[in-house]
Amino acid sequence: CSETLGPFAEVATAASGPRLTAREERPGKDFLTNQREPAGNLLSRVWAIEDAMHDAEGAATTRLQKLQQASEEPCGCDNLTENAMLEILSRNGIQPTRFCTLITNLLCTGRSRNANIALAGGSGCGKSYLVKHLADIYRSLGTLGSDSYPLAILVEKNVEIFILDDFRYNPKQIGFCLSDALPFFEGKRQLTITLPKSGNRCDTVYENDAPVIITVPTRFHCKDLSADDNDMLNQRFTWLSLAKGFHDFLAEDHPQEGKLHRLCRLSASASALALALALALALALALALALALA
Repeated sequence: CSETLGPFAEVATAASGPRLTAREERPGKDFLTNQREPAGNLLSRVWAIEDAMHDAEGAATTRLQKLQQASEEPCGCDNLTENAMLEILSRNGIQPTRFCTLITNLLCTGRSRNANIALAGGSGCGKSYLVKHLADIYRSLGTLGSDSYPLAILVEKNVEIFILDDFRYNPKQIGFCLSDALPFFEGKRQLTITLPKSGNRCDTVYENDAPVIITVPTRFHCKDLSADDNDMLNQRFTWLSLAKGFHDFLAEDHPQEGKLHRLCRLSASASALALALALALALALALALALALA
């Protein structure tokens, strides 16, 4: 619990000690009052400091090293995740060694024409399941959004991997036309991000090589692009096609049927547990702040 509280641990400890005099407390109270910010915003700012410290400590750790560290952690699902992934790959004719090679190459190389991965297939075929667990290891971004200037979010996010689930490309989207999308997926180390021209904002340079994985129904066939333009977009990815879904596995009375059902229940339980832990953490942080201001 003390490790989870992070920067609030010292605050809570100080609050349990001798009380400050009213004169000593006033500067701090005046500062907080003059900020005119909700308590939630203050908590976010303090937690951002903790995140920055964590980022600095992990800056020297490569993506492959993080993957290796995660692989050394004890398994919490009795190998159900591995079995399900192997089942998905096997039933769709994809060699597990090829899939693993593509993932490790992507993590090593970063975002580039020869490394980006696109998983194509219909709903329920398991393409999202194959890659979603990477979000437990790296800071991920799951969508660029459908509004104008979708890349603007990268100015505020320190992304380690893009897992763009159910990705849809719209060449008419302001700030992400073909001349923006191609360099992004190409992996240019200095990418100019177009920002809305409001206030004092101006275009900025993005220098992150975070890898890209997308899941899509099929290869790009945008009606607003020419055949050559669609081809250029498709060439930015290595494509893996999936056709068989979970329901196909179960319908064949495969021995893994019981495990897949258990896996679904396990995933639901894990999500509920994560939500409960998040709520408990929020309450603990609020209590620590209240004690500090008392």
